[in-house]
Amino acid sequence: MIADGQALRGVARDLPAARLASIGQGLSLMPMAGALFESLADGNAVIALGFRQLPGGFEKALADWPAGGPVA
Repeated sequence: MIADGQALRGVARDLPAARLASIGQGLSLMPMAGALFESLADGNAVIALGFRQLPGGFEKALADWPAGGPVA
């Protein structure tokens, strides 16, 4: 995920497996891999939001995060 660095830092505080990387212009990257993927997955095999590499249930986690601007 790519979003405002401050917004992602706020989200990452509640996700011990999250790792952030600054990519410039106030943006940060939070890769959806390994332990983070597993911590967000709800065991649902449905493809979330039409993406194959998002854990089932991720759309709920994303909707629960505070709005801090656009997220890609």
